[in-house]
Amino acid sequence: MTTPLETVVCPVSGVAPSMHSQLEYLLASHPDAPVWQSLGWNEMLGYANMQREGWYIGIHREGEVLAYCLLEVRAVWLGYFGGFVLGGPLLSEQENTTIVPVLCEGIRTLGRRLGLVFVQMEPLVDRDFPGFRAGSYKRFIEPSTVRIDLSGTEEEILSSMHQKGRYNIRLAERAGVIVESVPPTDENLTTFHSLFLETTDRDGFSGAGRGYFAELSRYLAATGEGEMLFARMDERIVAAGIFVHHFRSALYYYGASASDPEVRRAMPTYALQWAAIRRAKSLGCAVYDFLGIEPEEGGDGHLAGVTQFKRRFVPHDTTVWPEARIWIPRPFIYAILRLARTLKKCLRKKA
Repeated sequence: MTTPLETVVCPVSGVAPSMHSQLEYLLASHPDAPVWQSLGWNEMLGYANMQREGWYIGIHREGEVLAYCLLEVRAVWLGYFGGFVLGGPLLSEQENTTIVPVLCEGIRTLGRRLGLVFVQMEPLVDRDFPGFRAGSYKRFIEPSTVRIDLSGTEEEILSSMHQKGRYNIRLAERAGVIVESVPPTDENLTTFHSLFLETTDRDGFSGAGRGYFAELSRYLAATGEGEMLFARMDERIVAAGIFVHHFRSALYYYGASASDPEVRRAMPTYALQWAAIRRAKSLGCAVYDFLGIEPEEGGDGHLAGVTQFKRRFVPHDTTVWPEARIWIPRPFIYAILRLARTLKKCLRKKA
């Protein structure tokens, strides 16, 4: 007789230490090992005030974790909250038709209990999630991205790039751009955030505050799962980035660069990326993910300005993630939130 499944729900901080190794095993077994489904990352979001709270929903049998997801509860508007499951759920058996419905019911039960307007899942493996439909309120994982296979030699990686990408890397080297890994000191964080604000003002998008970057950078340094890189030219820091190394994947998470035309002609961002790619390879990562491009060639979305840059490193291959899924227990409130979000986007474009 098969032992029945048990649904375990608790705050992320309440996950028993005895379960941590099982969750890490499930995470490492996933082909892309999404960092957003790690306990440490979720707790870091709480320290940085990027979420109201984090929740664990797991399906167990006799103490064995068969599936789980971490749900981020985030404020969406005027005291209303939504739930987000990024990169999950994770399952020990990829196509188990029994476990998935039980897990989805556990997510919906928690959503009702917390009074959430919606719960949105952004899985990296496509499957049916009972009770959820295709759709999203706000995607955190971009639907399309480009990734570099790091299994080849550095010469092979360079030869796979667009000719202009290779040229700009060499140009930056000739201009004397030097890239180095730096610790998350207050001075370095201030420098990064200043460059980041310069970048957001120039490119017309919003970004997180200094406190978040401080928590993220210190978390990555403490766990060894990432680093901050600075590109210098004539002793001036002209570009910077925050990079995540999680199991087999390296992620280009945040980038910033100076607006000075003379500096930009030296192509420091190309030197920064090439250094990050080489460091990821040396650490044993199998893939380098640029974390998002415009889904369509010539699109005018928020990633239009960086898509050409990223395509210089990966000119052809595109990774397209599965559709986001959403469950909406409060449809009237959700409709109002969607309308308000659409109006805000329209006003931002007119500004």
